[in-house]
Amino acid sequence: MNIRKATIAILLAMVLCLGAAPEALAAAGDADTAADAQQTVEQKDNDSTNDNIASAAESSAQEASEEAAKTSEAADGQAGTSEDSTKQAVRYKTVTKLVKRSIRVRGKANGKGRIRITWARISGSDGYRVYRAGSKNGKYRLVYATRSSSSTRWVDKSRKLKMNKTYYYKVVPRDKSSLYKKKKVKVKVSEYSAQAVQVSSAAGAASNKVRVKNKLNVRRAMRVRATAYSGGGLCANGKRARVGRIAVDPRVVRLGSWVYIEGYGIAQACDTGGAIKGRRVDLYMASSGQCSRYGVRHVKMYVLR
Repeated sequence: MNIRKATIAILLAMVLCLGAAPEALAAAGDADTAADAQQTVEQKDNDSTNDNIASAAESSAQEASEEAAKTSEAADGQAGTSEDSTKQAVRYKTVTKLVKRSIRVRGKANGKGRIRITWARISGSDGYRVYRAGSKNGKYRLVYATRSSSSTRWVDKSRKLKMNKTYYYKVVPRDKSSLYKKKKVKVKVSEYSAQAVQVSSAAGAASNKVRVKNKLNVRRAMRVRATAYSGGGLCANGKRARVGRIAVDPRVVRLGSWVYIEGYGIAQACDTGGAIKGRRVDLYMASSGQCSRYGVRHVKMYVLR
């Protein structure tokens, strides 16, 4: 009996608990829903605040960009105005300028050891000087001078010229100031400085240069036995004996032919001699002392065209 009553009491308690459970669950669900709603409202408020901040920042950047553009336009306008005023301020003035002139020089070897130099005449010159150098960067030495302004050519007949060697020539007027000519030119002048642009005048003499190769037109070459003589007189062809005229055997070298002899230079076959037979030549010297020093030599001789 007691056990039955206890069982009934337990069942009643369980029924009461089951009846209260839905209400508790409903209350808990309502609480969660309220919390979610509160969080949603707060999130919306935060998003709205962030949107407002971003919008304000964008607006400030746009205003700054517009201000910068206005400033740039103003600066460009000022620069343009400054350029226009500068252009208007530029003026021209006629000044006298010294213009350097040059002399056109030409040179040509005749194939027989002589080099002809010609040059163009320039106004205002009272003569010319011709200089020669044995190399491009060598020292130029005076080899000819003339006081005539009409003289524009010269032939280098120096016996020191070597075969197949290149020589350099330059021509300079005796009066170096004639190389420069006054010329009036227009230059820009600023009205602020009110001074003409400085024009520097050239200084020192200058002229065109020319190089010539003393190339000989060789017809044939041979080894000869060379001696020397002096004393003057006439040659076999009627010319007066002097340095550069030699005696040959006409059967070997025709009279009148031009030759180049090593150690002697360019010469012309003008004379003969009883002892000059075959490949033997007699070279004219200025003195008997030179003849003695020369003695007898075996050298190479080139017969020119």
